[in-house]
Amino acid sequence: MYNLLEKVKIIDLTNLLPGPFSTLIFAELGAEVIKIEIPGQGDLTRVIPPYLEDNGTLFMSLNRNKKSMTLNLKEKEGQEILHKLLQSADVLIEGFRPDTAKKLGLSYEALSKVNPKLIQVSLTGFGQNGPYRDLPGHDLNYMGYTGLLSKNPKEVPPVQIADISGSFWVVMGVLSALYYRERHPEKKGMYIDLALADCAFSWLNTISGFLYWLNHGFEEVVFPLSGFDPYYRTYETKDGKYITFAAIERKFWVLFCQKVGKEEWIDRQMDPDMHQELEAFFRTKTRQEWVEELSGLTCVGPVLNLYEASKERHFLERGMIKTVENIKYVNLPLKFYQQDKMSVVQQPDSLPPKLGEHTEEILTNLGYSSEEIEKLRKKGVI
Repeated sequence: MYNLLEKVKIIDLTNLLPGPFSTLIFAELGAEVIKIEIPGQGDLTRVIPPYLEDNGTLFMSLNRNKKSMTLNLKEKEGQEILHKLLQSADVLIEGFRPDTAKKLGLSYEALSKVNPKLIQVSLTGFGQNGPYRDLPGHDLNYMGYTGLLSKNPKEVPPVQIADISGSFWVVMGVLSALYYRERHPEKKGMYIDLALADCAFSWLNTISGFLYWLNHGFEEVVFPLSGFDPYYRTYETKDGKYITFAAIERKFWVLFCQKVGKEEWIDRQMDPDMHQELEAFFRTKTRQEWVEELSGLTCVGPVLNLYEASKERHFLERGMIKTVENIKYVNLPLKFYQQDKMSVVQQPDSLPPKLGEHTEEILTNLGYSSEEIEKLRKKGVI
């Protein structure tokens, strides 16, 4: 983990994927992240199989370098403890349904009085306003509403598009607010309303020009780079595996045609009839043979399964897999260097916390005595 955000303190009231992934990024960049969990239960990903170290692997993947504190926010004492925490915090990220935060005394109006400099993010499915604000939902629902599943409605993506993009938007929003606050110290904090459905909808920027077709034949529009054109597709190879073929620029298409001795194809880059010819052609050699022959010449690569990708030498040399106490994790893609080419200072990583592992430490730092902490524990506040 880096130390770029070492003086930033973030209180995390989220669970499952989008919120914890965003706070993982902050923790990896050096921020102090205090994860608030329900006593006796914790983040729901702790119990989602498969398991590693007595926790679900999803929890283990998303929560390293964080502290865990149990706190019952339905109790008045729990809210008071959180308020004390927020007095010295920079950011609060919560994933409650609309109006829930207000019922818990955690509205931005209330918390900005506790800490006027606080940046608060409300991460919900459909946002704080609009006709769908109160609907429950998950990643698949948001992709359905935004049209991202329309071309292949039977295909469910193996990763959560709305959730993961929502995580990135949380990070971008918070960093922007922190920068603004730094540049304008006379200003107060900021409230960020972020909806996962909006995050998914924002992906349509790449095809926004086609939105003009909405009222006439939109479903018949062929989107660029959607696999319709013969020069941008996956093709099966002789060994039953697949390669990616993305000769978008004409120079790459020409080089491909020349390399394989098919100059008669040069003027047929946009010809849809090329599909069948290319399908038959690529089945004449194995995946590895095509990669060795073409990858340095044009945009060709293998379609790897997840295990193969995890062993790919390029990603290993780029440091995309790191080990923390014998447990392997996917690393952040960011690599920071200073002018002398030395990496920005890094700190040791820590494993994801046990449920409530840091509760007593945090309360002690807030001024609670051992007797007071024991009373809170007996009452179920922590």
